[in-house]
Order: sequence, then structure tokens, then C-alpha cells
Amino acid sequence: GFYFGSDKNKLEKYSVVSGTSAKTVSLTMNVEKKAGKLTPNTTYYYRAYVTINGNLFTGPMYAVVTVSDKPQQLVLSETSVNVGVGQTAEIMWAQLPVGSTDKGVTWTSSDPSVAVISSDGIITGMGYGRVTLTGTTNYGSAFSSVDVNVLIGKPQNIKLTNISKNEIGISWDKVDKAKGYIIYRCETSDGKYKEHKKLGGNETSYIDKDVKEGQRYYYKLKTLAEKDKYDSDITDIMYITAKLPAPQISKTQNDENGFAKLSWKKVDGAEKYVVYRSRSEDGVYIAISDVRGTEFTDFSADRSGEYFYKVVAFASNEKATSSFSGIASVNVNSAYADNDRIETVKVIERQREKFFDEENPFITRTGFINIAI
Repeated sequence: GFYFGSDKNKLEKYSVVSGTSAKTVSLTMNVEKKAGKLTPNTTYYYRAYVTINGNLFTGPMYAVVTVSDKPQQLVLSETSVNVGVGQTAEIMWAQLPVGSTDKGVTWTSSDPSVAVISSDGIITGMGYGRVTLTGTTNYGSAFSSVDVNVLIGKPQNIKLTNISKNEIGISWDKVDKAKGYIIYRCETSDGKYKEHKKLGGNETSYIDKDVKEGQRYYYKLKTLAEKDKYDSDITDIMYITAKLPAPQISKTQNDENGFAKLSWKKVDGAEKYVVYRSRSEDGVYIAISDVRGTEFTDFSADRSGEYFYKVVAFASNEKATSSFSGIASVNVNSAYADNDRIETVKVIERQREKFFDEENPFITRTGFINIAI
């Protein structure tokens, strides 16, 4: 076993292994289980012993110093932070070494009129300027600081909307004391952003009319202060695809079983199409099917009469849509097909959808299939 303790002249004896006849014994002792919780910053002594036939033999004495459980370092997630007046930012921290006792952190501000910080690390901008926030551990004396620049607030609650096929709407919440705003735009996510429009401080919306149908546009904004040095940070990137061109229905007919069948020209940038139907030209049109190809057979229109259709294109992974296509109509008379025939046609349409997916640059470019019509 071991002799162990903080007084090298009065070490306690702890048995670890007994009754063995092995020539070699490995000794391991869990100190806390045997001797209890150790005191930080204390020197402890230990030596191994063995008893053979009633005779005691001891090894050399060793010393070890326990470390303090007080935090030795306060590490912050940031060394410098920008925040807008009336807006917030968050900072995180860790007390080291790992396992030291955490009793929280107390924060102070070199100028509370510029910025303050809560006990959980939320920084609030109070007024223009630069301030130092210092955190000190409540147990021990580890500390660290972060510099905070308080600027005018960034535009918030930015919304991008499709107004028409060649108009994109941008809106945001008014920033107090804003001199103006700048809108930056780019046509690729990693391209160079250029100043697209400069607006006054009382304007909180803009209609971008310099857009092309189906093109994706990326935007960033910033707020201008009375003094340039207090201009806000630039916002995160937002993007939207300009409204797609309306599909053009190129053909309407009855299939061999009398059902209405539509086809239209492919719209670049479209992921899918939605077909709408009405029983009268100026009636209410109801969405009846999502289609990923450019053809649709309406098996649900099995009553005689005229049916009216419109089609809308949807962009990939977005809510951007086209305008409605022009109205097309088909007269249906005694349409009928058995379930096997209907299923066969649907399989062909699913094949066309697969072909459409493989050709559509927003989805994939792998492989081709041949379709027998």
C-alpha cells in the first residue's frame, strides 16, 4: 500500500493489496476515496510500502503539490465587439483551468453611458463611443476585458418580397437618429458588392426595379450616422430570386381517353409548376396538382364540359414564383380510362419529372433517360 499525508512525519497508512504471492504488484490508489478531499495549494507526501512475513519495507518518499481550485484565467469569446445604440450583442467566457470552482463573474463598464453588460454577457449599446467592459471572477481574481464600439444601429427585420416580375421590394425597421441607409447588391453570393441605392433617414423601404426575371439577387444594408465614424456595421446577407417568367401554355388537347392534357414551355430557374383549374374562365381557380415536368394530364376532370387552366412556376428552394400563365381551356366529353391505363400515364409523367430534375440546374445534372411516348 501507501503512506500518505500532508505531514511527512505523520503519514497515514493505506492498504491497497493484501494476501498476494505475486512477484510483481502494481499499486494504484484513489486518493480521494481513501484520504478524502484534498486541500488546494498544499504539499502532500507519499511512499509505497510492502509487508513480507511480518517485515515492513518502504520505498522512497515523494512530494506533490495540489493546484488551487480558484480560476486562474478568464477567457472571453471576443476581444472587440461592435454594437448599435439600443441594440445588443452577446459575449461568452470560460474560467480556466477546467474543473476550477465557478462562482460567476462580476462585470464593470468604464463608461455606462456608452455600454453596459448583464451578468449573463448581454452587451447593450447606450450611446456613441468606445468603452471597456471588464469581467472579474467572483472566486479568485482572474479577469479579462473586451473593447466595445457603440455605433448607430444596423437595419433590422429586413424583408425581401417579390412585387412583380421585374420588381423586388426591400423593407426594414426605422433606426433612431439615422441620417440615411445604403443598400448593397450582388448577383452572386461570393461576388463583390456594390452600392446600389442610398436613401434618406426617414425612408424604410425601397423597390428595386433593376432586376431580371428568374435572377437571384443578394443584398446587404447599413445605417448612416451624422458622423461617418459611427456608421453601423453592414448587415448579414439576404437573397431572393426575382419573380420568374410566366409559363406559356403551348398545347392543349384531349388524350386518347378524352382527358384534358396540357403542355407548356420550360421556365429557366423553375423547380416545379402548379396547375390551377376552374369551370369558368373568370371563376375561382383552384390548385389541383404540383408538376415537376412540363406536361399534365387531368384525370380528375371526368365530367363533360369545358375546363379552364392556368399554370404558375416556382423557383428552387424559395418562395419566388411567376405570374399566372395565360388561360387555356379544354373540352372534355365522356373521358374514361381504367385504373391500369391511368397508372401507366402517371408512370410516364413521373419519368418526365425525373428527366426534368436531371436537366434542371437547381437540382442535379447526373444522367439522362429515354422516354417512350
